[in-house]
Amino acid sequence: MPALSPTMTQGNIGTWAKKEGDEITAGDVLVEIETNKAQMDFEFQEDGFIAKILVESGSKDVKVNQPLAILVENKEDVEKFASYTVDDALSGGSSAPKSEESAKPADAPKPAAEAPSSAPAASPTQGPNSRITKADVENHQPSTKRSSPPAPVSAAPAPPSTSGAYTDIPLSNIRKVIATRLTESKQQIPHYYLTVEANVDKVMKLRQHLNGIAKDGYKLSVNDFVAKAAALAMKDVPDVNSAWHGDFIRQYHSVDISIATATPTGLITPIVKSAEAKGLSSISNEIKALAARARNNELKPHEYQGGTFTISNLGMFGVNSFTAIINPPQSCILAVGATQARLVADASSEKGFKESSVMSVTLSCDHRVVDGAVGAQWLKAWKSYIENPLTMLL
Repeated sequence: MPALSPTMTQGNIGTWAKKEGDEITAGDVLVEIETNKAQMDFEFQEDGFIAKILVESGSKDVKVNQPLAILVENKEDVEKFASYTVDDALSGGSSAPKSEESAKPADAPKPAAEAPSSAPAASPTQGPNSRITKADVENHQPSTKRSSPPAPVSAAPAPPSTSGAYTDIPLSNIRKVIATRLTESKQQIPHYYLTVEANVDKVMKLRQHLNGIAKDGYKLSVNDFVAKAAALAMKDVPDVNSAWHGDFIRQYHSVDISIATATPTGLITPIVKSAEAKGLSSISNEIKALAARARNNELKPHEYQGGTFTISNLGMFGVNSFTAIINPPQSCILAVGATQARLVADASSEKGFKESSVMSVTLSCDHRVVDGAVGAQWLKAWKSYIENPLTMLL
């Protein structure tokens, strides 16, 4: 099992694109792998023949570095692995020269010294880095009994447990990651919260005008203006565009904005990179494209890993205001509420008041990185841009 992202520790097996006996060349798609946040094609980078598939389609929670299949260089060696098992692959060892190799796991397991303690001891004829050598193929004897085999590959999950009172829903990989990371965030990051209200009358008028002349090239949302204003405020107050790294604070030179996006399997945060340098239409189209691919489980790791600031908008659900949990190692996240009609004082009106569109936002800050005054300065800058949207175009 390859590690397809820095935080990946296990994955699920989708559909195998090859079957036993098939020839593969470098670059061929071998199997679909579900990481903690996306479904990806695993492209193998060597030539050979698939001798044995060790982990079947639909297997869950396969640990990184566990062998998935056996690849041999010569087709005549395929039949020698008819009875080969995961246990046999995990018991591989180290000393024959590389020139003697004739087969290897499609994804090499850990060296024998790092294999689970229950795995059988390596023999002196086994190859380097847990590779399977020609001698291993010739001397292979199928396993008949193992007193304590390595942890088995999880089969397809059992159906949800259902009774008259409840239904148990299995956790998706995304849900597991969300649970772990956000629990750590709340426990380890000293959050504090700053809330402001912004008049978005001018945003509404500008949005209506720009969409009217778009000719199907884009369709701006209020959230697009929120993201652009956030990116520009980061350039004005760069201390917020930073991350805590234990013994130093890393301040980023570009603003990569993560947009919290709901999917059927959980929350994911695709990234609009260098948002400070992009126009409203580019930001809008990119957010829509990333969100669609996120919901279809098609994002690549570089499209959701990283980011320097996150925006979470629940306004479309009618939520007036809320506080969001920081997405580590970022230092801030902006929670955006619904736009509401309010009566505000207006000296130019005969009645002395008028109806305006007002939005409430709350900035969650990591106090280790962003002091209260710095967070307040950032919100002031953001509010200035959102209330005077033409300044975003300068």
